[in-house]
Amino acid sequence: TCTKCTKGRFQDEKGQASCTACVAGKYGDAEEQTTDTCKPCGKGKYSSAQGAVADSQCNSCSPGKYSAQTAQIAASVCISCGAGTYTAEGGLSECATCALGKASVVGSSVCVACLPGEKLVGSTCAVCDEGRYSGIGDTTCTKCTTGRFQDEKGQASCTACVAGKYN
Repeated sequence: TCTKCTKGRFQDEKGQASCTACVAGKYGDAEEQTTDTCKPCGKGKYSSAQGAVADSQCNSCSPGKYSAQTAQIAASVCISCGAGTYTAEGGLSECATCALGKASVVGSSVCVACLPGEKLVGSTCAVCDEGRYSGIGDTTCTKCTTGRFQDEKGQASCTACVAGKYN
């Protein structure tokens, strides 16, 4: 008797001694296939396994990375999200843009508001210069008002001049 090809394998020729495994990056979820009907791992996924039998055997790109291609065979196809974008979960085909007032660095899985003493510049946070300050999530650094000063970078407030001094 002849043995049917199992999931993850096919045979498209008569009189063969074995079945051919689905190649890496693809899987076969049906038995007794007579043609190469192996399905590709979807966007945001990859698999180095030959003869995979289910989509669940395809690995997901990790959070902070994505892949817009199908049938990929290695994690190296997963691309880091650019600054100002992110993927909160794995297995995605594109990165989302950070919400207004939030930033991220390359390869981020989250976006964050800039810290006190920083301002949002494009899609990243930049430290405020001396004489300026900012609060959490600010998009600008504010100049210290008359009678107050700040002689350090990256500060959340200005200090009042002491009695007998002014600026």
